[in-house]
Amino acid sequence: MSDNLEQKIIEQIKQENLEPTPRWHFLLKEWLVWSVGVLSLLVGAAAVSVIIYLFRNNDLFIYNQVGRSFGGWLLLSLPYFWIFFLALFVWLLFYNIKHTKRGYRYPLFLIASFSVIASIFLGGVFSLFGLGERIDDVLGRQAPFYDTIFNPHINIWSHPEEGRLSGLVITNFDDNNFVLVDREGEEWAVVYSGKNKGGNNIIVVGQPVRVIGRVGGESLFVAQKIMTMQPGREFFRRFKPAGVSSLNFGPGKVSPACPNDKDVFLNLLQQYPELKQVLEQGLLDNQDLIREISAHNPGFLPMMQSWELFPATMQIIFSR
Repeated sequence: MSDNLEQKIIEQIKQENLEPTPRWHFLLKEWLVWSVGVLSLLVGAAAVSVIIYLFRNNDLFIYNQVGRSFGGWLLLSLPYFWIFFLALFVWLLFYNIKHTKRGYRYPLFLIASFSVIASIFLGGVFSLFGLGERIDDVLGRQAPFYDTIFNPHINIWSHPEEGRLSGLVITNFDDNNFVLVDREGEEWAVVYSGKNKGGNNIIVVGQPVRVIGRVGGESLFVAQKIMTMQPGREFFRRFKPAGVSSLNFGPGKVSPACPNDKDVFLNLLQQYPELKQVLEQGLLDNQDLIREISAHNPGFLPMMQSWELFPATMQIIFSR
């Protein structure tokens, strides 16, 4: 019986011209499985480094300053895309290890634990070398939908009606008053009346900032706290106007690209009387705010006087 079976098998092999699978096929498959596994580990670790970078600059403990609970602020700022991205490549690593030549010998829990721990450990190493920051900068400069998918911080800090504003500083009148352009391309005049600034030299033309405060009028934002923008900083440089990198506004300074800012502004007022009327009415409508700005910024009123801006209007405001 066994002889007949063997004979039938031999005849079938001859008839179908069957040949053994070459050894290199198995070696190639094993190499591909390991290559995909290593690639999955590296990509997952890169995702971890970005998550660490975003969390390190999350400012979790300012939740009370922005009117949120700790849990609500945490959920709002979680990098969901990168967490999903990490989970996907951890699963790919797990899958490929399981399908290696000896992967079947190990329990699922052990393989899953190794995949997670290896990704987190290597991601921490990448983070020490600044990989997460570099990835965020590159995506900020080039990736479409960066502000809605890759970095939740951009969206979080783009709600001026809720007291959160971010953007690129395009004009710096003095240490506390400047103009920024937000992610929608809208320009905001920001006035700051306190000392709650996250360090010196934050307000620099061509650099992005985050601002906590309130809307004080159309395109006017009254700041209570000003902070640097780390994740997402390259995104805002997409809105950099031509020549802004050479600007150097500040007390006693003018821009090389704009030889005399005072003359330019005064010429605009002469060319467009309607603009002058709008500005004067805005000053009158916000008299308390103007007096508050002057009280906290001693250089404000002398600047207005030296530029001879709205002398009659300023006299009305400060005579009360």
